[in-house]
Amino acid sequence: MKSKLNDTINYSELKYLSEEDTNFEANLYEMTLFEMSIIIAIGLPKFTYIDKEIVYYPVYIIKNDKVHSQIGLYEIMSNTQPSVLDDDGDVDIEKIGPIQLFSYVNKDYIDKVMYNTKKTRDDADELDEAEDEADEAEDEAEDEAE
Repeated sequence: MKSKLNDTINYSELKYLSEEDTNFEANLYEMTLFEMSIIIAIGLPKFTYIDKEIVYYPVYIIKNDKVHSQIGLYEIMSNTQPSVLDDDGDVDIEKIGPIQLFSYVNKDYIDKVMYNTKKTRDDADELDEAEDEADEAEDEAEDEAE
């Protein structure tokens, strides 16, 4: 994903929890995304591009009190970092600016994560197999009855 603040920066779209964030007790925030209420956590600041005066924060979607996946990031100019923190040193999402979503994050993705209403190919295959097994059992029962 291309940076909105510096067009020479391309962020990797990583779904997994950053190693530095593994034991970090992040604050949780409720927000609306694609007209759905979700819970997010913001990871520790990343200084990978500090030489370009950019600091970014990974954003994770939370499901059942656990990180499900990284969905995007917040990026800021490094000189503005103190102004986006609250009195406890946590990010104030009302001050940090808009979230930048990764390319795979859309309404269907959020719906699937939060509500699991979209059937995946694996779900469809499992359903087909279960129906086939039920049909076979029914056929065997009919054969035995004759």
